[in-house]
Amino acid sequence: MTTLRSRIFDSCNLLADYSQVESTPVLPFLITLNLTASRLTPGAGQNQRFSYDVTSIGLPGGDYADLTRIVLGLPEEIEADDITSITVAVNGAPQQVEFGPEGNVRLFAASEPDPESGASGLAFYFPLPREDSQMQLTFELDEPYPIGPMTLAVSGGGVTLDSLDICGPAGSQPEEPVTAYYSAEICAPVSVTPYALAGEPQVTPCGEPEISLGQNCGRPRQDCGFTVRQRLCVAVPLQFGAEAVAGETRSRCLAAGGEEVCEDCGADEEPEPEGVIERTGYC
Repeated sequence: MTTLRSRIFDSCNLLADYSQVESTPVLPFLITLNLTASRLTPGAGQNQRFSYDVTSIGLPGGDYADLTRIVLGLPEEIEADDITSITVAVNGAPQQVEFGPEGNVRLFAASEPDPESGASGLAFYFPLPREDSQMQLTFELDEPYPIGPMTLAVSGGGVTLDSLDICGPAGSQPEEPVTAYYSAEICAPVSVTPYALAGEPQVTPCGEPEISLGQNCGRPRQDCGFTVRQRLCVAVPLQFGAEAVAGETRSRCLAAGGEEVCEDCGADEEPEPEGVIERTGYC
């Protein structure tokens, strides 16, 4: 059965491995979305949280560079006021975060990108050695965003790489969902099989034992039988529920061209009545 988590990550990567991207020098860093520390689907009163682990896997003597900055390509609609908290830890030690135009964490718009890397988004200016080091970057948003591919740029040794992406906040915030109601009768056959388990027999001697010569115990018999009847009341707890899964999205191409094609959209079309939901399946 397809889970909610597997559906979220069908279109984006949980890992970006820049150690496999050719460059001189090589930037030997793995960036992973930490699912345990993140809160991708927040509940009521909670912020959406994204947490990323940056791990260096460089080897001594190789042509590797230290990491000088990493830029998470947040969508353009996320502004500084939408980010409620930012934390950074290097090798488990919390770092002092200064978020602002002159701080060690900055937010760059696409129209005014980071002047050195040329990347836009949330830039972290925390150096990380090329060998045996780890950094955790965490930020929270006051409104949840859909999960999708997010551009990831890394810089070091005079090189900037931005060819990989990772799961992150992407695109616009989803519109208010439409609630569809569907009535169904659920039938669950339940089979009850009674059983009886015999416990350890309790044996009590009746009178004094009789002792006699010989081995004459009469006609052999292996067992003695009796019957016990017990009335049972069986309580069977049942829980019913349903999971809603959206089907394959389909679209119809209307027009394309160098001129404006969206003018007077829907002018000659009759609006569909609101609240009408097409019924496509039956129990």
